[in-house]
Amino acid sequence: MPYSPEMLRAAREMYRYVPARLVEAGGKEPRFEWAAEDIHLRLVPDCPAQRQWNDSNFRVRCSSVALDDFHEGLLNGAVESDLLHGLASSVFWGFASGSDGIIRVERALGKARCLAVGRGGPVSSRRIGPQRAKETISLISQARDLLAQGDMGAALACAMNIQFLGMSFASKLLMFMRPSAAVVFDSVIARSLEHAPSNSLRAIASEAKRYSQLSRGRAYSSWCEYCSETAFKMSRLGDDFEWTDWNGLRQVWRAVDIERAIFALAAKQNLA
Repeated sequence: MPYSPEMLRAAREMYRYVPARLVEAGGKEPRFEWAAEDIHLRLVPDCPAQRQWNDSNFRVRCSSVALDDFHEGLLNGAVESDLLHGLASSVFWGFASGSDGIIRVERALGKARCLAVGRGGPVSSRRIGPQRAKETISLISQARDLLAQGDMGAALACAMNIQFLGMSFASKLLMFMRPSAAVVFDSVIARSLEHAPSNSLRAIASEAKRYSQLSRGRAYSSWCEYCSETAFKMSRLGDDFEWTDWNGLRQVWRAVDIERAIFALAAKQNLA
């Protein structure tokens, strides 16, 4: 492995991306609504305030694995509204913070709302309307099926057909669908791979830069394969190399944990 087991474990435990999500509003006033056809989502943000997230005493009550389980359950559900909920929450999570670590709830809500209402100004030629809910649901389901078949490249291409999702957010959606095998490929990971201590990892970054659907699919497949294989190797090292979540619980390695370790290393090296 180009990264030592000790380095990966320490880096995974440094991972600090805010646990933001959208949850059902219940009796509260919704901050996000998706009303389309026979579906009506009423959601509110569930996200710590900046001062809370900066407090180590608060973070020990949080769990990154629980957040993953929340999204994985929605995106693998049989109820159509759950799939849209999982998508909207995934986008909200991805925009909730940036490389500066500042939490921006309103920005994240605005990006998620684009899925439901479209985006752009009042001038018709500049406005992009929302995708039909049924089409979005179909694409989520198809991407999920392709992931189950192990066709990561095709799953990515399918997810990128969801309105307003580029490679980065399509990969975030796939990661939440199946964190044991699918991972994020965003600008932070791309820059990290460009500087990776491995020819094969640098080759993935070069492949992704070609921007064709085929090359991006190959790059994403290779990146998922690397993270899955490395997670398997870390798991074989035994309990001593399990990683510890924010809440102090020891966890086994998944593909997403390798990706998050490398994300944390990129932040430490100022590549984020």
